[in-house]
Amino acid sequence: MKNKPIDIFLLTAALLVFFLQACNSGDDKPPSPLTNSTANNQNRDTLKDFLAEYIFQTNFGKPDTNNLINKTLALMAAFDSVSVNFTRDSFELIENAPESGELVAIHSPSTQLKRIDGEVFGEIGKLEFSFYMINKDSPQLSSVIFKHTEHDKPMYEKDMKVGPPIITYEIYCDNRLVAVLDKQRKKKAIAENLMDEKVRDTKQAVLDYLRTVHILK
Repeated sequence: MKNKPIDIFLLTAALLVFFLQACNSGDDKPPSPLTNSTANNQNRDTLKDFLAEYIFQTNFGKPDTNNLINKTLALMAAFDSVSVNFTRDSFELIENAPESGELVAIHSPSTQLKRIDGEVFGEIGKLEFSFYMINKDSPQLSSVIFKHTEHDKPMYEKDMKVGPPIITYEIYCDNRLVAVLDKQRKKKAIAENLMDEKVRDTKQAVLDYLRTVHILK
């Protein structure tokens, strides 16, 4: 039997498909460890710069509130971007919660800034929070995020419905509450007596949870 001649057009098409697949597979390669290391170092430098500027602004003079809000949000974002490689210590909150709870302390020797994440479950709701604080002789609050979710009935009952989460940001300067933001990070108008109440509640919560977390001074 005679061999059939190879169709030049089919051969060209096959080679083109192979070439395109090879190029696409090359694009999917993960970044090299060197690239990741460089990015991490840049993020750490950014965090260091933001933290130094924040400490200067809060310790000297009276910073403009809007400027302080922007600097604090930038500091939080810088910490979050680099803290994926930080140490994480978990603690149960059996005594502090009606149902159950957990704290996660996120820290590194490379920065004074720490973050404590918490999740506390109650019978008809859940509270999540993040405390950003500077680890000095006594911890100095930078900002706090609260996320409160309520249920219309206990979790174990049928047809339980979960309401929309209520998210608030508290911005601090030298442990003084200077602004409260909504979930869009817009400043909320709050009466002075309510601001004082929020400060008391937050500081009490911080003190309660710091008894559990021993990494802070």
